[in-house]
Amino acid sequence: MKLLLHLESYAVLLFCGDLIPTNIPALTIEEWKNVTEAIKISHKDGINSLFGLSYEGLTQVVGLSDALARKILKRETLMPTLFYALHNLEKEGIGVTTIYEDNYPAGLHVLKEEPPILYYVGDLSLIDGKMIAIGGRDHQDTSEKQLTTACMQKALIENRTLIIGDRDVDDYMRRYTLSHGGRVVEFVADHMVDIVKKRKRYFNKGTLTIICHRDPYGYNDDEAIKVRDLSLCALASAMFVTASAINSDLYATCVTNLHYHYTPLLVMKPSDMYDGNLRLLEMGGHLVTLSQLASDTMIDDLSTSESIEEGARPDQMSIFEFIEEDDHAA
Repeated sequence: MKLLLHLESYAVLLFCGDLIPTNIPALTIEEWKNVTEAIKISHKDGINSLFGLSYEGLTQVVGLSDALARKILKRETLMPTLFYALHNLEKEGIGVTTIYEDNYPAGLHVLKEEPPILYYVGDLSLIDGKMIAIGGRDHQDTSEKQLTTACMQKALIENRTLIIGDRDVDDYMRRYTLSHGGRVVEFVADHMVDIVKKRKRYFNKGTLTIICHRDPYGYNDDEAIKVRDLSLCALASAMFVTASAINSDLYATCVTNLHYHYTPLLVMKPSDMYDGNLRLLEMGGHLVTLSQLASDTMIDDLSTSESIEEGARPDQMSIFEFIEEDDHAA
């Protein structure tokens, strides 16, 4: 795979990316936004005009702070290392896109902090506006697995691509969907190169695309997982929730999704054991039943059902929504 990128993409890879192993810190997304805004104000010719600017040019012409200018100058010394790293990605068959490329997934632009860089293997055109996500517990009981399977069957009938993460439950969903002739986009956050090697046989079929917003050789952390999960919401046209518990990562992701209205939540009937679904319905999720999944009702039409309680909104939540009720009572 040949990497053909705009100059702006090389700039964001150099200044913000984590592809280069170095102690020189990358710019944060917020710092990068400040840089791009400063360049617009200074009427310079785009982000690529950063290359070759002196300290005086960065501070006096562009108007950057002393700290930000010195950070950029230090990162510029890493250019040869960046091209070596990109050469290694080419050899591994891993592609790169950024917010400056036409093939960057448009759905991610709705995120408050969209990942500026994506690494991928497979056909990015699988990422379309009709993908379906399914959230559930990693260790599912029989009834939960039945719900997950019903959601996948509904997506398969409607020829929808399934978008998943890299949790245990996602492994089941990927295997089921691909074995039944479906398509999968897998958004991972943990050592992408190893995952790609395990999935090689699917890339030639054009049924699987793997994307990652972190160094393909790197490992995940809490922030990487958070960005991955919110990206799933942003890219999906709807998200089924089979079972969730208050305090879980899934529940926190769903609450954020409801707050920012990334995608409709299609929430299965709450279980007495897992109270997260009930609360999500109260906050604006749409109740979905097994009988609806088995009917001719389209997935897009499921999100028009009424939520349990219109009055409760995610931004009205107290801190006690994220701790056990027994602790609150105590």
